[in-house]
Amino acid sequence: MFGRNREQSQRRHSQPERTGADFDMASYRRGMTLNSFKSEEPTQSERKRLKRLRAIRRRMAAVLAVIIVLLVLGLSLLSQFAGNITKVVTSDGIELQQVDVDRYSKIVNDYFAENSFERFSFARRNSALLQYVESQAPEVADVKVVPSGLASGRIELTLRQPVAMWINGDKTSFVDSNGIVFERNYYAVPAIAIEDNSGVSVDGMATSSSFLSFVGRVATTLQDKEGLKVARVVIPQGSARYVEIYLDGRNYPFKAQITRDSGSQAHDIAVMARYVDTHGLQPQYIDCRVEGKAYWK
Repeated sequence: MFGRNREQSQRRHSQPERTGADFDMASYRRGMTLNSFKSEEPTQSERKRLKRLRAIRRRMAAVLAVIIVLLVLGLSLLSQFAGNITKVVTSDGIELQQVDVDRYSKIVNDYFAENSFERFSFARRNSALLQYVESQAPEVADVKVVPSGLASGRIELTLRQPVAMWINGDKTSFVDSNGIVFERNYYAVPAIAIEDNSGVSVDGMATSSSFLSFVGRVATTLQDKEGLKVARVVIPQGSARYVEIYLDGRNYPFKAQITRDSGSQAHDIAVMARYVDTHGLQPQYIDCRVEGKAYWK
């Protein structure tokens, strides 16, 4: 017993005494603060997770922005696409019958069938469309196809107003202020009616169209530029190259050559009308067929 105590005492004396300088911090941390110590690894994982979430949000925002842009572009294209003609209206509010609506819709759709890309308004050649429609329906002065909802269009027509009409047999033709001849009239019957007393057979629409065009331009020029209104036009017996134009308030005619320029012919008629009024003449007729000259009886 005594020997064992002595050995323990010797062992304690043989071991060096620990001081503050020899204190093992690593052992202390492992042994004494195991519950309170937090590793740096969880903090790094949290940062990586937040970084991934931010990256995902940015990608989702970018994808959403692309989708919105594509949706807006798609809706914009559909709004300019005249895939279906829903309505036909006129600039003057004229109510068209269903048969006329179907006719004009078919003409426009036939044009789009040959020029499919022009169903988009930004690619449409309006002059080419008008030219095509005029070839099928000369009573149309202007045509527009405007958007009317998604993938739909509305036709807006400007129809010609007649200034004169000519009944030749069973056919009635009209002419507007630009000298364009047409057969469908949606307005009131014009005041100027052409009386055909010639007894001459007019062959071919080209001849009658040229004649009507001349009458229409002369009548419009006299009214708009000279302040003279045409009351009626007569094709005299045996004549196919000149007409007799009666002005409002005068009972004598002015003979006009239909092969002349309509503007100069109208000017000569106006000059002679003012001359006769100034000198108080009452002629039977005034011949203005030769440019710059006039004869009366």
